[in-house]
Amino acid sequence: EESYYEVININELIDLQEVMNELDLGPNGSMIYTFEFLHDNIDWLLQKLKGYKNYYFIFDLPGQVELYVNQPATKKIFETLQKNSEIELRLTIINLIESTLLADSSKFLSAVLMTLSSMIHLECSQLNVITKLDLLKTMDLEFSLDFYTDLNEMQALPDSILSRAFGTKDSALSKKYHKLTEILCETIEDYSLVKYLTVDINDKESMYFLLKYVDKSNGYIYAHLDKPIGSVDAPNSILNTVNASNYDIMYMDYLSDLKEKYLPSEQKPTVFPDDHEQYDEEDDGAHDGGENEK
Repeated sequence: EESYYEVININELIDLQEVMNELDLGPNGSMIYTFEFLHDNIDWLLQKLKGYKNYYFIFDLPGQVELYVNQPATKKIFETLQKNSEIELRLTIINLIESTLLADSSKFLSAVLMTLSSMIHLECSQLNVITKLDLLKTMDLEFSLDFYTDLNEMQALPDSILSRAFGTKDSALSKKYHKLTEILCETIEDYSLVKYLTVDINDKESMYFLLKYVDKSNGYIYAHLDKPIGSVDAPNSILNTVNASNYDIMYMDYLSDLKEKYLPSEQKPTVFPDDHEQYDEEDDGAHDGGENEK
């Protein structure tokens, strides 16, 4: 049973199935058409939204990638919603990818590229989230969870992808493939835009952190800073603003607990291409300061 109800349903304006039948389009083409139709008739949506003052809206959008990486209609809809002075919406996009993609380096790279493309195209505040975290217990990840959330060491992916696809660097095709993957990873690192939060829909604490990051992203936590101290709204606003600075620290502590909960004990450490130097016994001793130094 659903714990929410929709106050606005686009089917009142246009129906996807009717578009498919009447225009003889597939599901993806029909979805693009409906978004273009919504943009052309955006006054319908604006009029609906004007009936709800001081509400926190969640727009449940379809998962077709084309809508967010290259189609102009979606971007124009978002821009109109934010620029309209009568409704004054502050949007945050929540981009979801499944944790199952982490088990395959090539699929994960594709997901990251899609995420980066959507951030550049939509030009809107965006949070990227890895979902279904409970499934990590059934997977043997090649890298640590931090690798997938922080994306600080993307240079490790080309070798991983190559080993799965070809198993060797010797062929001319595999060398070109490896070079292409390196360039894609360098592009992601150069932009330095993509990071991922994590969420388990069955974990209330996980959902709490996601909600707080959304509030921080769209500015909701700062909404009443213009209220005079002593007013009804001021105390909660000030408290939320102070707590906002601690979200990152609190979330990192939570992430550590989450790793223990979901990741198998035999989790492999991240190994990067440049870390394969072999030390002789003298060097190894010089780097090992004993238990106290560690």
